[in-house]
Amino acid sequence: MKSIIAHAAPDAKSGAAEDKKEPTEAAGAKAAKAEDKEPKAPKRGVGTVAMEAILNGATNEEALAAVRKEFPDANTTKASINWYRNKLRKDGATSTGGAWKGKPVPNAREMAKAAKAAQEGKDADKAKAGDNKPTAGGDPTA
Repeated sequence: MKSIIAHAAPDAKSGAAEDKKEPTEAAGAKAAKAEDKEPKAPKRGVGTVAMEAILNGATNEEALAAVRKEFPDANTTKASINWYRNKLRKDGATSTGGAWKGKPVPNAREMAKAAKAAQEGKDADKAKAGDNKPTAGGDPTA
């Protein structure tokens, strides 16, 4: 009767005991090719375009327009753009252009408030004292 242990031991002639294999030329060539390749640049996506626009001082509407120009089939909304704006704010990014250059990325409300103030300033410059004409039927005494 044969011992069970004798069957469990690897046989040096059968090659079952080979734990380490010698690298073949094909494996060496694959490793060399992997080292020669340059790392791929990240793909330019919706988020990249949106964040670039926001950092350059664009409003959410302007950033959305930039995204839709580059990616017309994207399902991006103003809420998506606002998410990117808040992410940049959370990360502590500073604006690289526009009226906010060098300052932390503003939230949408701050930008709307500044735009409204700027518009009111332009309207005040355009208004003149002689422009106040009566509107009630053309009667100057009305």
